[in-house]
This record gives sequence, C-alpha cells and structure tokens, in this order.
Amino acid sequence: MKAEKRITSTTVLIVICIVTLLCLGTLSIDFFTTKFDTSQQINSLSKEVFSLNEEVSNLTSLETTVKERAIRAGIDYLTSNYNPDVGLIAETPHSNVYWLYSDNFLAALALNASNWSSNSTITSIADNISATLRHYHSSFGNATNGYELLSSHWRGSCSLDSADNYTVTHVGDADVMVTLNNGSSTLPETQYADVAFLEAICNIRLGNFTGWSQGFSDGASFFNGVGFNDTAFREGSSKGIYQTYKLALFVYAMESQCGPFNQTAYQSALTTLLQMQAPSGGFSTGYNPDLSINGTTNIETTSLAILALSTETYCFGNSLS
Repeated sequence: MKAEKRITSTTVLIVICIVTLLCLGTLSIDFFTTKFDTSQQINSLSKEVFSLNEEVSNLTSLETTVKERAIRAGIDYLTSNYNPDVGLIAETPHSNVYWLYSDNFLAALALNASNWSSNSTITSIADNISATLRHYHSSFGNATNGYELLSSHWRGSCSLDSADNYTVTHVGDADVMVTLNNGSSTLPETQYADVAFLEAICNIRLGNFTGWSQGFSDGASFFNGVGFNDTAFREGSSKGIYQTYKLALFVYAMESQCGPFNQTAYQSALTTLLQMQAPSGGFSTGYNPDLSINGTTNIETTSLAILALSTETYCFGNSLS
C-alpha cells in the first residue's frame, strides 16, 4: 500500500510539472507572438513616418523652388525698369513718376534681401537707389514713411500717422515724389490690415511680443481665405478689390516670427500671392473675389512680394540691440 501511494504521488507531481511547463510554454509563445506583432506595428509606423517626412521634404523643396523662381522674375522686373539717369525705378513700366518712399525704399530692401548679392548688376542698382534716397532725404526734415518700420535699423515708434504725398523735384521729364506719414492722426491697426502687419513686424524686431501679438491678431482677423476685408476693401476707391501687397505683408509677418503658426492661412495667402505674379515678373496690385486680376503691376507691390518670399525668420529672444 505504501509503495502504491508513493507511485501515485510521484505521478501526480510529474503531471503537475508537465502542465506547468506547458502553461509556461504557452505564455512564452503568446508573449513572443505579441512582442513580434508589436515590433511589426512599430516597424510599419516607422515606415509611414519616414514616408510622410519624405513627402514633406519634397513639398518644402518644391515650395522653395517656386519661391526662388518668383523672386528671380520679380528682381528682373525691378532691374529692367531702373532708370540710371534718375537713379530710381519708375512706379510702373514706362511711367515718368518715381517714388522715393515707399517704392524705391522697398525696392532697395528687396534687392538686398533677394540672396543675389553675388550679382554685381543687382547690387549696383540697389546701392545707386540707396544713394539717391540719401541725396533727397534731407528735404524730408524729420518726416518718415511707414515702410521704414520694415528696416532692421528702425528704432522709432511702431505706430503710424496718416500719410500725404509730396513732389520733391523734377529730373527732366521725371517727377520725383514721396509719401510721408506726417499727418495729424494715427492710423488704427484695428481698421487696416497693412497697418497692423507693419506694426507687428516693427514690434517683433524690437523684441516686443505683446505689440507683435496684438498687431498680427488685428491684421489676421480681416483675412477671409481670399483677401483682407478691412476698411479699405469696404470703402473708398478700392472698394471690392483685394490688395495684393497685404497678402505679402501677411506672409512676411508670419515668416518673421519663426515660421507660420497658422499653416492653412499661410498656404492660402502664399498661393494667392504667387498667382498675382504677371509674366513680366511684376506683381499685380489688386484682384477680385474670384481671384481675377484687377490692376496693373507696380514696384511697391512687387518689392513687398519679393521681401515676403525671401524673408529670413526672426525669432523672439534675438531682439536687436
């Protein structure tokens, strides 16, 4: 009886061990199977992420190429309309009106910001325009132009007074003109998108985040996906016509704060801006709600478009000293 009992106990023990081993084996198989499945999923996700990154890289490269071609065509437009006898670029092709500010001031900025510094013709024209501006500058007194807020050397107020136009001189048949923001009233950024963006860009260069945020928000609030429905769009001589230069300032303002934080609005504005470039390389001044052109090309709009397309991001924490 004792021997039989020992055999039975041993048998039970062996069975328990076998069952335990089988259970452990099953668990191990399940564990490694699950681990293998997880590894496959991770590998698949990694491939998808890599593919998406590659697509983004290709799109970024394509966008860069499109921008560079647009800048090159815009530069050709500016330089081909330069008049060495006056030392300036005419307002529009074949015009006898030459604006010191804002047109030629912006043109000099655009030519210098276009990354074509190795081109002696471009740099020579930019230098000549700047020299002409300095030549006439003493006649302005302390008056300034609103677009000077875009200059990296600007250290004044970021608010804008109302503007008036003046005749500076005549050079042969050429009329040399200037726009100065020396009016008695202050232009409200809550009514005009361009004023808001200029003040925002000015503030970001001076390291004023609050001023930047307020100005940019005010300007962006007018954007409806097509253009800027501000006071100038609703009233006055340009009623119902969207202004291309405001698209340029919008893109410029978003680029200037280390990249666009509203990608949808940025792409919409950038795409429309590029559509406004004429075969001549110049950018049309205005367009209708259906995106058809409404206006001619001019130096001011083209210069602002070039600046927007060639802007180097300016980050907070790197304020000018």
